[in-house]
Amino acid sequence: MKRSRLRQSLVYLLIGLVVFAFINVSWADGVEVEVPYAVTTAQWWTGMAIKNLDASSATDTIRIEFFDKEGVFMGAVEIAPLEPLEIYSQTVSTIYPGSLPLNYSIRISQPGNEELAVTVFVGNSETGGFAYQTYSSQTCSQATVSALSWHQILPTAERFELVMSNEAVLDRETGMVWERDTDATKYDWFMAQEHCYKATIGGRGGWRLPTIEELKTLDDPTQSNPALPNGHPFTRVQLSSYWSSTTQADFADGAWLFSFASGNAGYYYKSYSYYVRAVRSGQ
Repeated sequence: MKRSRLRQSLVYLLIGLVVFAFINVSWADGVEVEVPYAVTTAQWWTGMAIKNLDASSATDTIRIEFFDKEGVFMGAVEIAPLEPLEIYSQTVSTIYPGSLPLNYSIRISQPGNEELAVTVFVGNSETGGFAYQTYSSQTCSQATVSALSWHQILPTAERFELVMSNEAVLDRETGMVWERDTDATKYDWFMAQEHCYKATIGGRGGWRLPTIEELKTLDDPTQSNPALPNGHPFTRVQLSSYWSSTTQADFADGAWLFSFASGNAGYYYKSYSYYVRAVRSGQ
């Protein structure tokens, strides 16, 4: 009898380990965990533990965000700062205030420089068998999310978030981080690219000139002067054209421009000077 129960527990543990092969996890200044159907059936539960790996500094407030299988934001919970080497541990159903769908993603981030470790547990309430896997970050930040979410349509209040000491804007619809403020300086197309490559915004590099498709994601066709969603957080928006990195297909001396006044796209000579708004993403 004991041997049979032990064999059953081992089977469930192996199932749990196999389940982990289907959990999609990646750190991109935050951890994103996709929980598969098998984990959320009646006898299985999921939990997580978050550890501050910094031995000397406390974290800032940690944000846990939940998304459905389509990548649509469902809600967020914030937990208090963790002291050096402190661990927060809880079941996911206890953390999230509502009912969870069969498939969902969890993103964990915090605006400080402390490194975190996130452990995801998969347990079976009937047998006691469980499996777990740990993922580490490098400088967690609320600045970056997956860029594979262009199908989302979010209200402005949920879409944009100020990040990087309020010097940049995170767009949750696309996962891109935009330069928040643009002044009245104009550049030709070549200098515009160099300007972005050399830029330090919010203490970070890695900026570039956006493509015309990326600039168009900011366009709200119901708005003009500027053609941005009502309530957007951008500052000093120049009601004129901004350079994209996209060269015109049959006109090598020209590149595409986006007008923040009208939302229209067009192209002109690269030697002419227009405004610049840098972007930061994995594209």
